[in-house]
Amino acid sequence: MARSGLEAIFFGLESAARRCWTRRCARGWTSARGNRQCRRATGRAVRGDEYDRPLPFDTPETIQRSLDFLLEVRPDSIPVQVPGLLPGTPWMENPERYNFGVDRERALLMGLDYRIKLLFPPQFWDPLPYTVNGLDFREFSTLTLRFTAQLEAAGLLTGVPTTWR
Repeated sequence: MARSGLEAIFFGLESAARRCWTRRCARGWTSARGNRQCRRATGRAVRGDEYDRPLPFDTPETIQRSLDFLLEVRPDSIPVQVPGLLPGTPWMENPERYNFGVDRERALLMGLDYRIKLLFPPQFWDPLPYTVNGLDFREFSTLTLRFTAQLEAAGLLTGVPTTWR
């Protein structure tokens, strides 16, 4: 794979709590062993895809399990972000099913002109008009920043977007 031009492998490492994973996106499951084997076999970077934190249905325990999992896997990078309600996504189409509270009209109007400052931490953004797990923007973005700081303190890269080359 490396000889054919493979530069990196992206894994969905969203949660170490299977309950959160399946309720959040109903996709397959990623293991630490699979990530290590992939890195050894290809000699290439193993990256986590965008890591929304907190996920719908996250608890302090599931967040800690996910942190422990990432510290075990040690991906070459793991970009962390706040959970986003975007038009056309399952989260926006059925927010109550995914533990979001949202004023759809306000969110859609705000989305037409909202400028996410990706180079700045969320505390510099205009507050997003929804809740996740009953937490408002200030509360859930604080969790995002705390999770990111814990990963960085352990030496993991968090600020590299998935489109890097």
